[in-house]
Amino acid sequence: MIGQVLDLWMQEAAEIASLLERQPARLTSHLHSKLTSTHLNDPMNTINLISAYRTPSDRNLWCFDDARFGLSQELLMHEASAFITAMVGEECERAELIFSTVHFPRANCILSRTWSGEKVKEGGCEYLAHSPILKDANDPNQKVIEVEDVWLCPAMMHYFGGEVAPEFIYGQITPSKSTR
Repeated sequence: MIGQVLDLWMQEAAEIASLLERQPARLTSHLHSKLTSTHLNDPMNTINLISAYRTPSDRNLWCFDDARFGLSQELLMHEASAFITAMVGEECERAELIFSTVHFPRANCILSRTWSGEKVKEGGCEYLAHSPILKDANDPNQKVIEVEDVWLCPAMMHYFGGEVAPEFIYGQITPSKSTR
């Protein structure tokens, strides 16, 4: 089983390396040095799920609830909400956000930390959000979404632990089929 997982991980790493060679300089320089480090020793390999919904008071903002941590209508502020809307569309009312510090199958976006990540419990952390994780140079019609200044509040540390915000957050953001 472990051998199969390692084989799959190595195949993905080879694909990432191949795609990185064809990326625009801005994304390549930002991600290449970070993606070459391994995530196998990352202690936070948990996959998390939250169900986000548009706030009752402002349709442009998304929020979520998580009773485990006492969170109710926890806001995904400004650019974080804009990124979710760009991923699921203006008409979508609910979205499923699956995320982890480890790349997982079907991840359709990546958040790359742009701050040092220290003191995150006091001030959150800022990220560059990008979808897809890597652009397919062979597909000129591929939709690429990139949003800078995606701020994640200190509540994010409920999901990641530690004292430093994760360098990368891999995610799958999709419209939810459930109703509220």
